Amino acid sequence: MNNEQANAATDPQAMPMDPNYIIPPFLVYQFEKDITDRENMELFYNHKVPHWVPNYYADFNFRGPLKLDYDRPGGGIGTSGFDWFGQEWVFVPEAGAPMVKPGAPFITDITKWETQIKFPDLDAIDWEKDAAGYKQFDNKDRMNACIAVQGPFERLHDMLGFEETLIAFLEEPEAVSDFISAMADFKIKYFKILRDYYDVDVVCAHDDLASAANGFFSVEIFNKILKPHYKRMVDAVHDLGMYYQFHSCGKAQMYVPEFVDIGVDCWESAQVMNDLMKIKKEYGDKLLIAGGMDSQGVIDVVGISEEAIRQHVRAQIDLLAPGGGFMPTGFFTTGGMVTMVDEIARYGSAFYRK
Repeated sequence: MNNEQANAATDPQAMPMDPNYIIPPFLVYQFEKDITDRENMELFYNHKVPHWVPNYYADFNFRGPLKLDYDRPGGGIGTSGFDWFGQEWVFVPEAGAPMVKPGAPFITDITKWETQIKFPDLDAIDWEKDAAGYKQFDNKDRMNACIAVQGPFERLHDMLGFEETLIAFLEEPEAVSDFISAMADFKIKYFKILRDYYDVDVVCAHDDLASAANGFFSVEIFNKILKPHYKRMVDAVHDLGMYYQFHSCGKAQMYVPEFVDIGVDCWESAQVMNDLMKIKKEYGDKLLIAGGMDSQGVIDVVGISEEAIRQHVRAQIDLLAPGGGFMPTGFFTTGGMVTMVDEIARYGSAFYRK
């Protein structure tokens, strides 16, 4: 990297801002690379040892609709408003994200969901015009990833209410399965749009299935109601030539064998309450791990030192990155996230050259 390139990489005024940067490059350590970010990610997704530890927030172009209030207002950051189903969201500072406005369920009876909601008309949106906003930021040396929030389960409890959704899983499994099937069809059509118009390589498909203590339902219920429709989504993404990165926070390891069975490429955000070393040992040749950064215990702790965050990043890379198959990441609400991403770049840049 020459001086001009180095200055451009560290000076926020020296470069145009990609509208979907999560962590701008000038905040992240820059190092000389012998292959492109895309080539390094290809090694990762093909279960080969990369040249450096992949950095979720620094090594992708993030792509997707510039009108971020389709799935939820503002893409989930700092705003209130209505999503493309017409449901109202209210920003909650404590959560660092908008939540569905309480007391106003969209679905009042799961057996009548087809008459109570209307799916957005994906064909009525000018996707080509929206995607044109990225043209000046085309970077073929990186993979394009899309964070696709509000998966079928999340969308159902958005509309029906969380407790009512779990009750419906037990009392009206056929109606729930029909809803999940319809939402999967909608998502599959949306995934094709992401590929055709935004040239997406990796779909980061969100559907949180667990609390910090356990999954929300048994593996048997997962297999009966959700698994067949998830498999259709995974297969569709693969048929389009993309990777399927399943985002499911919490202690979701009970579902990991099912993720593997339906062909999920990578599990994100694999949090530290899961036995990640055991999972990597048992399934590492089939399932990649993106996660391992402790949000509640380290990164988001009020008053934590920068060095404590950096030590945590180094320790988790030492634990989970040997042999490849690990991309450190997580989802956070404080400035500690920038320190984390920077240390992944600093420490991870030379990790596989030791």
